[in-house]
Amino acid sequence: MLSQNPAIKIEIDSITSSDSIVFRKFIVTYHIENLTNRELTFFFSPNTILSNMNAAMSLNPSYKLFENNQSIDANVLETNKLWMDYNNELKNARNWQEKKEIRNKEAYKKWTLSTDSINSAIQKEFDNPNLLWKRKNKRLLDAIYTLHPNEVKKYTQPFYWDKTRYFKINEYQYYINEKEPHFIEISMVLWKEENKENLSPDEYEKMMKNNDFLKGWFTSNKVAIDFRE
Repeated sequence: MLSQNPAIKIEIDSITSSDSIVFRKFIVTYHIENLTNRELTFFFSPNTILSNMNAAMSLNPSYKLFENNQSIDANVLETNKLWMDYNNELKNARNWQEKKEIRNKEAYKKWTLSTDSINSAIQKEFDNPNLLWKRKNKRLLDAIYTLHPNEVKKYTQPFYWDKTRYFKINEYQYYINEKEPHFIEISMVLWKEENKENLSPDEYEKMMKNNDFLKGWFTSNKVAIDFRE
């Protein structure tokens, strides 16, 4: 699926960082470029870069971290600091009462309300599968992304690291060694036929007739990212 003669390019332009006692903030600037003289279309949602651990069949770009040449398959970076703080407080809570108090904090109420809303929506979709199809169809159609001939689109993504160095994912363990070099890359996985079940017959036929509707796997350059003390 990796494109041999890519029609588009994704490239990281710069990474800056600022430090505090408890977290480090990175600003990643990158661009997507149409390398052709044709208008290109694909399903893509650039609003947030996900961890490669959470990006299966996603419309979003994903990041991958490396220590030297070894990948770090863990959720090291967050894109929302408030969400990072919320999860860290829950993780450090000593009992269910403390977790309840954390969830009731005014700053975090939107996460609790969001969870309740999601659970309610899931139940409605379970009772009426057509609602689930409509939601997935709308999400796809809203993610139709167009690049004009030779167009370049630039994006900026903040990331937050809470300075955790040890991660255990199932049977795998990772330690971010402050003495080793680290790198980040961004990937775009563009699905096409795989979205058939979430499109109407007319939408699918129109997409398949468009030879400039892209699919493929596009990966950026690797750029150093600073996890030193």
